[in-house]
Amino acid sequence: MKNTKFSKVLRATLGLILVFSLMISSVACGKDDNTDPKDNSQPADNSDNKQVTDTEATYTFNEVVAGSPDTWNPHEWETHDDSYIMDYTTMGLYDFALAEDKESYVIVPEMAAAEPVDVTSEYAGDERFGVPADATEGYAYKVPLNQEACWENGTKINADTYIYSMQQILSYQMKNYRANDEYAGNIAVANAEKYYKQQSAIYTDIYDGEGYRDVADSDMKFSFVNSVVFFGDSAKDYYSANVDCFTDADGNDIYEKYSKEAYYDLTDEAKADLLVVALAFGDDNPEAYKEFCFTYDGMSPEFSWDNVGYIKTGEYELTVVLGRPATPFYFKYAESSIPLVYEELYEENKKETGDIIKTSYGTSVDKYMSYGPYKLTEFQDGKVIKMTKNDNWYGYNDGKHEGQYQTTDIVCQIVVEQATQLQLFLQGRVDVVDLVSTDMDKYRTSDYVVYTPQTYTSKVTMNSSKAALKSRETEGINKSIQSYIDFRHAMSLCFDREGFASQCTATHSPGFGIINAMYIYDPDAGIPYRSSTQAQETLCTLYGVDNVDDITGYDKDKAAELFTSAYNDALAAGDIKETDKVELEFLVYNTDEALTKMVIFLQNCIDAATVDTPLENRVSLVTTPDQDYYDHAQTGMFEMIFSTWGGNPMNPFNMMECYCVGDKLFEYGFKPEKETLTINVNGEEVTKTFFDWFKALNEGEYLQADMDTRLEILAKMELGLLETYNCPPLYYRTTTTMRSQKINYATYNYVNLVAFGGIRGISYNYTDKEWDAYCKENNNQLQY
Repeated sequence: MKNTKFSKVLRATLGLILVFSLMISSVACGKDDNTDPKDNSQPADNSDNKQVTDTEATYTFNEVVAGSPDTWNPHEWETHDDSYIMDYTTMGLYDFALAEDKESYVIVPEMAAAEPVDVTSEYAGDERFGVPADATEGYAYKVPLNQEACWENGTKINADTYIYSMQQILSYQMKNYRANDEYAGNIAVANAEKYYKQQSAIYTDIYDGEGYRDVADSDMKFSFVNSVVFFGDSAKDYYSANVDCFTDADGNDIYEKYSKEAYYDLTDEAKADLLVVALAFGDDNPEAYKEFCFTYDGMSPEFSWDNVGYIKTGEYELTVVLGRPATPFYFKYAESSIPLVYEELYEENKKETGDIIKTSYGTSVDKYMSYGPYKLTEFQDGKVIKMTKNDNWYGYNDGKHEGQYQTTDIVCQIVVEQATQLQLFLQGRVDVVDLVSTDMDKYRTSDYVVYTPQTYTSKVTMNSSKAALKSRETEGINKSIQSYIDFRHAMSLCFDREGFASQCTATHSPGFGIINAMYIYDPDAGIPYRSSTQAQETLCTLYGVDNVDDITGYDKDKAAELFTSAYNDALAAGDIKETDKVELEFLVYNTDEALTKMVIFLQNCIDAATVDTPLENRVSLVTTPDQDYYDHAQTGMFEMIFSTWGGNPMNPFNMMECYCVGDKLFEYGFKPEKETLTINVNGEEVTKTFFDWFKALNEGEYLQADMDTRLEILAKMELGLLETYNCPPLYYRTTTTMRSQKINYATYNYVNLVAFGGIRGISYNYTDKEWDAYCKENNNQLQY
């Protein structure tokens, strides 16, 4: 990820998405009614009341974001920035749109021609797909396809397009980042995982979650390249920053010695080398070499596409068979984002990279094909993205989108500094801009301010790996005290969340849990997870109160006690000296005014809580700008970052993927595949790793459990994660934006999943030509 995706009024992004912590706004609120604050019934020349109906006029929606997408290949994208272009240039089988009453959403067929038909009975007992013989619903859906759908060049999109695209995203030769969306997301296509993981070597970790398996050294293999080792990540990621740790007594480079192959046999010489590396990272356990070790258990078998539950049942008809049941809502919810790719370009841009095949599809205008309302016309990395109306999109002629998509062009400038973005907005060159706390005194009462509640929770993520932290220490500079849970707990309690939200943000609200109030566990009734008894008990337990209304998350005195106990324990263990300073590197995207203010606030909180403790005036946060800070966090090259996860608002259970699947989380030192949690489930004490709890809740034995049981498991997982104090929540996001006088939203009351109606509903008070004239008349200094 390269940057924050600034708020925009589009259809909801349904996947779990990580964002950069640059949006400085919050708290859910909205207009009291659905009317525009300006009365559009009184037209006047060159005013924002002017209604425009000229069908030949152009209406450009001007946006600004802080970072460029790395790729908009729907099989490989990772971040909110990456999804920007796809939000306009693609369309799902089904989509969420503002209902006629403008107070709720409706799910409408788009690339599908009609509602899905449950055909579970046709596949019940089918051994190919593992559908239970007694299954009656939820396992298979037949979807008629929209026969008018085509690519921007006019090529028809049919069932073969979907089959090809799914085969590619699940290709075991390509190892696409988004592949798990098809087998581990909101729905799981039957046997998709087996197809994706075929022809892969099977290596089993020597550590089984409770201890080392009893395996002879001669049967072990080890890896620097692929292992997740004792200090939290692969040696490959650590080598360049810690060369000395990979050097033996004779000056030989141990990493270079074992980096040519993925796996090596464990010889006595290799074992000794591995122990040298382990010791250099602070682990003197004589069995530490086993952290690098695996047993080879053969190759996963070949698996035929014929057994994958994505089936062409007609030229314009698909049937999707699932590995686990899904309600019609969740089926349509998941299918609102379909990863279609244009075969000719996709194949043309493939290239072998080692043992993996990759494609550069979706990295430039000439390597991409649109099939949504807009098509990409220009992309200049770090400068501008331009899109225009896709004349071959079916929606402009099908009679079902009347009054929608008035926008003819989209121009997005890429500008890092928020102050510059605001300046462009006031000049009339940008139509929506995020506000930061320093803007609110001036614009808080503006009729053009819009508050948009988000699913995102921002946290302070802390490196907890003692070995990794020690490897970053220098003489007199301590970092490993952060590996002590009391220290991290003290950090959490010393953060004044109320003060932070009010002083450092525009309208963010204090955050106390990992999952915020935007997550709905019952989509039919619209009940938020945070309002459940189980979720409320989690926060009460964590913060030691009887009622959630009493939670502040702030206890300076208790924090002082914990800082003291952490220091004393570290001193006794020889992990800190009485003269050491504690310097904690805080990686941020940039050092603009907003982020600098945030880190200074946290420093002041630490200073206040360490008064009269052994750590008084000894703990400092060192701010380092790093546009790749998420990547570096995953390799342990940090002490703290702001981290933010959100998306998928109708499935809080799946949100745990961000913290329970190793390649997702940024809490370096926490190993979800090894860390265990015991939960009382219906009177029985059940112990699993965090990873296994996630799998059981979303794919396994608790997928179809009653809702109280599922909520209990989710709440206890959240509590278990919060009690590691690796990622204390800081604030819940609500973006605070201003819209220009040029545009109107379809509604000003926030509606879940569709916000204010999205690009579908934006209307214009001016043509582009009239807007330019209006701005010039006002000397390009508009008043809001």
